[in-house]
Amino acid sequence: MDSGAGQHLCGSRKDFIRGTYKEIIPRGIEIADQSKMQAVGQGDVSMGQLQLSNVLYVHQLGTNLLSVARIIDCGWDVRFTSARCTIAKKEIALQGEREGNLYYLRIPEGDVQAHIGLATNKGQPQTLEIWHRRLGHTTLDESTVEYLSNKVTEFNIKQSKHHKGEKELCGTCAVGRQHKEASTGTREKTKELLDVVHSDICGPMQISTLTCEKYFITFIDEKSGRIAVSLLQRKDQALQAFQAYKARAENDAGRKIRILRTDGGGEYTGHHFQHYLRNYGIVHSVSPPYSPKQNGIAEQANRTLMEGARCMIEDSKLTKSFWGYAVATAAHIHNRIPSQSHQDKFPLEHWTGVVPSIGHLRVFGSVTYLHIPAETRKKLDARSRKCMLIGYDENSSRKTYRVYDPSLRRTISSRDVIIDERQIGQLTEERGKETDEMEFSSPEPEVGEPNMREEERGRALERITPPGSGGEESDSEEYGGETIVVRPPTSIVRTTEKEVSLSGPRRSERQRTTGENFPRAMVANIAEPQTLHEAFGREDGAQWREPWVSKVDSLPRNNT
Repeated sequence: MDSGAGQHLCGSRKDFIRGTYKEIIPRGIEIADQSKMQAVGQGDVSMGQLQLSNVLYVHQLGTNLLSVARIIDCGWDVRFTSARCTIAKKEIALQGEREGNLYYLRIPEGDVQAHIGLATNKGQPQTLEIWHRRLGHTTLDESTVEYLSNKVTEFNIKQSKHHKGEKELCGTCAVGRQHKEASTGTREKTKELLDVVHSDICGPMQISTLTCEKYFITFIDEKSGRIAVSLLQRKDQALQAFQAYKARAENDAGRKIRILRTDGGGEYTGHHFQHYLRNYGIVHSVSPPYSPKQNGIAEQANRTLMEGARCMIEDSKLTKSFWGYAVATAAHIHNRIPSQSHQDKFPLEHWTGVVPSIGHLRVFGSVTYLHIPAETRKKLDARSRKCMLIGYDENSSRKTYRVYDPSLRRTISSRDVIIDERQIGQLTEERGKETDEMEFSSPEPEVGEPNMREEERGRALERITPPGSGGEESDSEEYGGETIVVRPPTSIVRTTEKEVSLSGPRRSERQRTTGENFPRAMVANIAEPQTLHEAFGREDGAQWREPWVSKVDSLPRNNT
């Protein structure tokens, strides 16, 4: 019950009584978490014996909200107990039961459903299915739910319609998690953080991420089970990833890494990696060849992350190029779920001493309305953009969501979002069109003629070269170290007003004349011989014969 709400709010256009709904000038609505929504319509709604007038339509709401003050003003009596509430006039008209911090009204089937409270991004009770998807398709059987309910804050679950003990099959999990059963063993546990860190590289994936990574590397602290993930474009970037992990982990724990346990991959056994470990006194424990079970913690972590990422990609219907964000989200969730194998503590709790909350988790791929700051919009511009939820910002001190804007083709981190978990992956292009070569946007502006038609932008222009030139120039260049940016071939478009260089964003303002004034050069036309007979019969035949004889003599020496 929100006694501060001044209006009834409805989140579904079809719930209004026919003929009563009308559009209104958009009106701002501020909710409990200080985020803002807009009411765009108004009408009457019927809920059993309760007739509500002047109900505002707010399409971002996930449910309907009743205002206590408005109900009382209409002559109804509203009463609350610790377990239920009643709305009555002489005799009881409606009853509601408490679930978490909200009271849900029992409405006759077919009527509009509502609850007395406020729809926000904060912890409302949700079904077990929603929590299963929020937690990256983590197994939630009866014992796990009971265990999490006693350990995790804001883990509010609606009463399930299934019989106790009955299990519901998740088709997404069957697709993304099925595997052969494996035997497990026991071994001695470490006693302190960073005593032993396990690591492994997973990849290459069949498709790159939006930022061209094909691998990911994991670092798992054995004491806490906390997983850190870094995306890599190449395996030889493993040392850079470990250096970044070492600096942050040792700063957080106040301790040094003692042992690094990996497989015998060349990315770990190379000269530079080994030299770095020796300099810092880190013992490198290498598992024997073809013995992945000896590096079982890292192998299990990679499998856990890949299963979670695979399920989230399948559930959200996003393209496979989002696998990197799905892996990072799976690690974010893992670090916030308690483990019986780690003293019934959360991985993060070992590091911070604080029980982490999962109330901020939302279904991966949900449609998200991103608030546009007032400084970047005009008076009549929309106040939000439609994006997709693709994870959480680990580097933020507060709960910050990472969203993908398809219109800008970029990722953005923000707290000012409204997330609609009812809509999943509705902004992506058709699946099945992924290729190994991903297209991604560049921050550089488009370059071309000022009056170029819209449909011609981005298309490679016809090369124009001076008369007499026969050389070909490269149509790609190195950019940012390892990234190749492909551009139209360098050429000059000649106009009577400007000269435009197509190899970059710079434009020359110099006045140009017609093409008669191209500089000319004398080019020697030297015909090359087509056969050995022609080559040896020329005046310079000795220069052709010497390399040929040397090549022929080298064949038997090299057994080729």
